[in-house]
Amino acid sequence: MTKSKDSTMPLQFVYTDQDFVTDVHRSSEKSPSPTAQFDAVVRAGWSDRMARGLFRYNLDPSCCLPQVLTRFTIQGGIESVLLSSDTGFRVGFNSLGGFASVNHLHLHGYYMDHELKIESMLLKPLVPDKGFYRLLDFPAGFVFYAESQDVEKVARAICEVTDFLVDGNIAHNLFLTRGCPPCDRIQDKTNVCLRKGVRIAVWPRMSCFGAKEDSAFNVALCELAGHLPFKNKKDYELSTEKDVMDIIEQYLLPDREFHSLEQQLLRLLTDS
Repeated sequence: MTKSKDSTMPLQFVYTDQDFVTDVHRSSEKSPSPTAQFDAVVRAGWSDRMARGLFRYNLDPSCCLPQVLTRFTIQGGIESVLLSSDTGFRVGFNSLGGFASVNHLHLHGYYMDHELKIESMLLKPLVPDKGFYRLLDFPAGFVFYAESQDVEKVARAICEVTDFLVDGNIAHNLFLTRGCPPCDRIQDKTNVCLRKGVRIAVWPRMSCFGAKEDSAFNVALCELAGHLPFKNKKDYELSTEKDVMDIIEQYLLPDREFHSLEQQLLRLLTDS
């Protein structure tokens, strides 16, 4: 974290893997986990921004890095989710062409106490030893899964994929959230409620540049994950699930292009 104008915000948050919170569940039957030190620091240092529900996690802007993911950035994002004891803490990234707001390297993070389908959605194994899977439901995309002992390995694999996307001029969005272990079949309630690891969704998508369009919502990291911040009350009240899916569909890669990309990424991660 970088120094803010708020004097309560520390220059750095120092931690080790011993600070990762692994005993996390999403269930009304479980008592809430005690507030982790990470959550306390974030809420104290960003009280004004948290009141508005959003903050931006800058990764040393003095380095003048463009909005292209690095392994360090990815690892930091995964670790921040593991440091939080709140299942509602999310982290995300919008690439250039994927509704990035500015062209300097940053992640977005926010708290939303509402379960998202992506936390437990069924996944098809692609290269499971690298934590690499494919979503079996709309919208088409890929998912990596990491628990505390896998962070560096999975961050390295994610960076290989995002570097490949950048080299191919393919815009993309990432969404990081607590999630249950990957499975390609319906699980029992206990496993579905486990949140000891992090799911990292990667959506390759059609590029979109210029002013944000005048639609019901912009299709970026939140919307692809199933969280839909509508721009106005009318669209919120009148939009159907089909309307939402039709808007999102416009920004997804065509099926043939997506499946071709899947095969390329399979080879990339299998050979690396």
